[in-house]
Amino acid sequence: MNYQKFDSLDELLNCFRHFDIEAIQLKKGNCISSITQVILDDVWIQHSFVNFAVEHQGVVSKDHYAFAITDAIKRQIHSKVLLDENSLIITKPSKGYKAIAPDGHESITIHVPKEIIEKKFPSLATGVYSVKDINKLKNLESLCKKIFHSDLSDKSSVKQAKDLLIEKLELTILNLDEPRNAHRYYKHLENIIDFMKKNSNLSINDIATNFKISDRTIRNVFMHQVGISPKQYIKAIKMDQLKKELSNNSNSRITQALKKCKIHDHSLASKEFKEYFQMTPTQYKKLNTQNI
Repeated sequence: MNYQKFDSLDELLNCFRHFDIEAIQLKKGNCISSITQVILDDVWIQHSFVNFAVEHQGVVSKDHYAFAITDAIKRQIHSKVLLDENSLIITKPSKGYKAIAPDGHESITIHVPKEIIEKKFPSLATGVYSVKDINKLKNLESLCKKIFHSDLSDKSSVKQAKDLLIEKLELTILNLDEPRNAHRYYKHLENIIDFMKKNSNLSINDIATNFKISDRTIRNVFMHQVGISPKQYIKAIKMDQLKKELSNNSNSRITQALKKCKIHDHSLASKEFKEYFQMTPTQYKKLNTQNI
């Protein structure tokens, strides 16, 4: 078992296998995250945890299926579906997803080579599924947790754990309902979010007008479903854009990065950047330059 704890989302994202993931920290404060990983030959199990509100999206590698079980206590919207304790998320090779976790994120993800899955389930589709018998899902989750703490020092124990995991996973797949349909409410929310990312300099009133809804409605939607106000969400987008600009263009000056992100109040931006990421833009740029 390999356990790692981090003080930032960036460090966590760099550890994911078979996933290309991006994430936005939605609230100010110290973001604590961790990942636990076990390798069973060509099958991976990962337990990931983030203590903060986060929005994330990603694409699975071309050679693996991903099966995710999330913490039902933490409210999470995945691919325009509100998750519950019966949810199993399946993502096919090369397919993507979008998710929002207003209360933080915790999940166990099993990565299985497509040859293993498609041999028995050739038409398995990407989606959020309900497991008819919740005990089958709980048994799969319990087995994963047991494997995390097992002695896997020899090949026979690895093979035994892998075979048992695949058996439990197949039983869970056989117990699935049809994929859940995306709810129109969450479709509308995702459309608003996508528009805000492309037009982060517009006022809330302008955004509301574009969707023919009131300022009050858009605020209520964000507070109930994202956990922050639309104004705070735009701020999180701006800080994330600045962080990416500093990371991707290490040779450019901070003033150039701020200008490219259309941030005009430099001193305020530096203060807020530190409130989100526990360091100033100057410190962040220096740290990324050292890591190149």
